Amino acid sequence: EDFDTLVADVKRIQKSGEDEKQKWWNFCDSKEKSTYDPARHTVPFLREFLDDYHAGVIPADRPTGRTRDRRDRRELQREHYREPPPVQEDRRDRREPREHRNLPQDDGRVVRLRGMPFTATAAEVVAFLRDFGVDQDQVAIDVGHDRRPTGEAFAIFPSAELASRAVAELQRAEMGSRYIELFSSTYSEWHQACDRSSGGGAAARQPPRREFQAPFATGDPEKDRLIARIKEIQRSGEEAKTKWWTWCDTGGDQGCYDPKRYENLFLSDFITAYDDGEL
Repeated sequence: EDFDTLVADVKRIQKSGEDEKQKWWNFCDSKEKSTYDPARHTVPFLREFLDDYHAGVIPADRPTGRTRDRRDRRELQREHYREPPPVQEDRRDRREPREHRNLPQDDGRVVRLRGMPFTATAAEVVAFLRDFGVDQDQVAIDVGHDRRPTGEAFAIFPSAELASRAVAELQRAEMGSRYIELFSSTYSEWHQACDRSSGGGAAARQPPRREFQAPFATGDPEKDRLIARIKEIQRSGEEAKTKWWTWCDTGGDQGCYDPKRYENLFLSDFITAYDDGEL
C-alpha cells in the first residue's frame, strides 16, 4: 500500500468511533510520538499500527493524568470564560524602504531552504511550510547575478520554536521531486535575498519590526505569566517540549503550539499537570 492509502485507512479508523480514535492515540503514545496526524508519520509506522489494530492488541482505554477529555471540559466552561481573540500582527509596513528602519537582532526565526525546484514560488514555499504559520510576505526567493533562481529561499517564522521544529521535521522532505534541506539563517541573509530578487530598489522588503516580536504581547498579565511559565518549561529540555506539543495535539488544535493562541484555562491545566508529574 502507498503512503496516501495508509493515511486514508488510519483516518477512516479514527472517524469510525471514539474508541477507535483512542486506539490510534494510544498507539502513538506507546511509541512516544508527539503528533497524532497520520500524514506526519512514516509508512512503516502506519503499517505497524494497522497490523496491531486488526490484530486487536491496541487498548481503547483512556490514559489517566493528562486525560483526553479535557477538550470537552473546556467546552463546558467556555460560556463562562471569554478572552478576546489574539492580537494580529500588523504587516502593512513590511515593505518600508531600507533607510526607514534597521535590521532586527537575530532571534532564531529565520530559516534557509536549499535544493528547491528552480521554478518554486513564494506561494509554494508557504505551502511547504503550511504547518508552521509562515506567510508569503515573509518568504524571500533568492536569485543569482544572472537574475535566475538559485534554488534557495529564506523564510521568517512566527517564533524561534517553530523555526527549530521546521528544521527538524522537514529536513529532506520533498517539494515536488526535490529533497529540501533546511538551515538556521539570519535577517541579514533574508534581507540580501529580498534585495537581489527586487533588484536592490527602495521597495526591497524588510524583516518585521522588533516591536512586533514581543513574546507575550497579549495585554493580559495573567496570560503573560502563564505563557512565560510554559516557555520556561519548553526550554528545560526536549522531553518537556514534547509534553507541551502532545498536550496541544490531544486537547487543543493539532499542530498549533503557540501558547498565545490558547485560553488561560488550557495553559494553567497544562502547568498543573506538568508540575504534578502527570505527563
